[in-house]
Amino acid sequence: MQLQSLSLVCAVAAILSSSAVLARAQDRPASVEALTVCEAIKNLQDVEGKPLAIVGRLSVRSEGRWISEENCGGSESEGKPVLIPLAYDAKEAPRVKTGWEVSGSTMRDKLALVRRWTKLASFPFGTSDYDRWAVVYGRLRLPAGAGEAKAASGKPAAELLFAGDGYVQIVK
Repeated sequence: MQLQSLSLVCAVAAILSSSAVLARAQDRPASVEALTVCEAIKNLQDVEGKPLAIVGRLSVRSEGRWISEENCGGSESEGKPVLIPLAYDAKEAPRVKTGWEVSGSTMRDKLALVRRWTKLASFPFGTSDYDRWAVVYGRLRLPAGAGEAKAASGKPAAELLFAGDGYVQIVK
């Protein structure tokens, strides 16, 4: 009888400790895959609909907001800027209960890669509020009938759905 009681106590303790570990894991910020704009566009079919963080130049203009990168081909003479419009969508954009994070070393590597070919715009009135380095957490949505032909036409190949300004991190 004592052996059965001891087994029961051990089983209950194991269940309680595993649920405590699970609760702590759920309270941690979500770890998210980071991609540059060019990496995301090159792998649209693989990343569409999945939560991810996109690293690039965040631009804010009267016509909207977008994250972009220049010269995905890797040389200054090649290619045009690639941009992904940002679309606020509280219903369809991914959300995380306790925040989100990207590995610091991954972030530095991705940002260094983007900065190599992409520059921030310089404005005569001296503010940097219109172009900044940023990481935006969301999910890519392709427009109906989108694909390589749409990307080649100069129109955005996808848009990034995000749930609010808490999902946009400005990087220094």
